[in-house]
Amino acid sequence: MENLKRALYALLWPAACAAIAFFAIFIDINNNLFDWEPRFHWQDILCLLGSIITLVVLFFYTKKLTTTIPLYLAMFASIALLMFAFYLFVSEGSVSSGSFINILNRSTESPWWYKAMRSFILATPIFLWFRALHHYQIVSEQ
Repeated sequence: MENLKRALYALLWPAACAAIAFFAIFIDINNNLFDWEPRFHWQDILCLLGSIITLVVLFFYTKKLTTTIPLYLAMFASIALLMFAFYLFVSEGSVSSGSFINILNRSTESPWWYKAMRSFILATPIFLWFRALHHYQIVSEQ
């Protein structure tokens, strides 16, 4: 039973990162795929609330990462999410270049504040991981 608990603790952070990525992709597809038309339907509000709740869970989970393997799994998942955030921040390109926007026949790209908010939410787990690493170092010294 103890091994199952450890395995679930080890997989919680990667699962939370996957949930944050899912929420970001769903909001992006719903509002931003073919044209920049921000609509706040109940699905978008649920996804935003889901992202915030997941980040709060990760914030409190940082104190539970007291072994090495879950800490490394959390690091890899957080770095993957950070790379995804950077990719989404710059992936659209300009309207005049022959980039992704022209493939979808979009007239404008996403506003900078939308891309910054999306990237901040996706990059937050790496900051929480540094908090977990700091706590891990304190626990290891004792």
